[in-house]
Amino acid sequence: MRIEHLLLTVALVWSAAASGAPAKTEGITTMKNTENDKLTETATVSNLTELALPYRQLVFNAEKPGKFSLLLFLHGAGERGNDNERTKINAVGKITNYVLENHLKVVLLIPQCPKEQRWIGAPWDVMSHRMAPEPSKPLAAALALVDAKCAEFDVDPAQIRVCGISMGGYGTWETICRRPKFFAAAFAVCGGGDEEQAPKLKDMNIVVFHGAADPTVPVERSRNMVAAVRQAGNDQLLYVELPGVRHNSWEIAFGDRAAMDKFFATLRK
Repeated sequence: MRIEHLLLTVALVWSAAASGAPAKTEGITTMKNTENDKLTETATVSNLTELALPYRQLVFNAEKPGKFSLLLFLHGAGERGNDNERTKINAVGKITNYVLENHLKVVLLIPQCPKEQRWIGAPWDVMSHRMAPEPSKPLAAALALVDAKCAEFDVDPAQIRVCGISMGGYGTWETICRRPKFFAAAFAVCGGGDEEQAPKLKDMNIVVFHGAADPTVPVERSRNMVAAVRQAGNDQLLYVELPGVRHNSWEIAFGDRAAMDKFFATLRK
C-alpha cells in the first residue's frame, strides 16, 4: 500500500493559469514542493476564488493485474481543517482493513473540507433541504480531484464509488444526485439528501446506515431519503437502522461485512 499526503489547490477560475505557473495537463497541474517533499496539484473548475483542499491518497495492491477501482471518502464536520491528519480519525481504518483483507486494487481519496465550510450548502439539523443549483466549493474540488485521479490511474469507470459519514453522509447523497450515472455505488452513514432528487437514483446500488438514537442528524433524514429512493423504483437499496445507536453509527457500518460486500460488489451499469 502506498500512502501520499497531498494538497489540491483548486483555482476556481475559467481563465488560463497566470504567467510563470506550471503547464497544465488534462486540467490538473503537479508540482514538487521542495520544503516538505509533498505534491501540490492545481485544478481549474469554476470562476470563483482559490480553495486549498488537502487530501490523502492511499493506493492498494497496485501490482495486481487489471484496472483500479476508485473510492472517494467524505469525512464529517469534526475532521474539517487543513492538517491532512484529522481525516484519519473516523471510519478510514475499517475501510482500509476491508480493502486489505480482500486484496482489492483500489485508489482511496480522502479530501479534507476547510473549516467553516461544508460538503453541501444546506444545514444538517433541519428535517429537509433542497439541493443547490451548484455544488459547494469543497464538493466541486473533491469531484475535480476524482476526475483528475481517474485520468492519472487506470481506473475502471464501472468501479467508482463514494462513501461518507455525517456531513460526509450528506455529501455522499449530493454527490450521487449530481452524478447519478458516474458512480457505481454509494455508502451514506447518518446523512440526508434532497428527496426530490430520488428519481435519479432508481438504478444505483446504495447502502445507508443510521443510528436510531442519533442526536446530531435526525434519523428521519435517512428514513425519508430511503423511502423516496425506494418509491422511485430502487429495489436494491440496503437500509440498516441501528436501535439505540447514537451519532457514531459509522463504527458499526463499515465493519458490517455484508454491507461492505454489497458496496464493493456492484458495477456501474
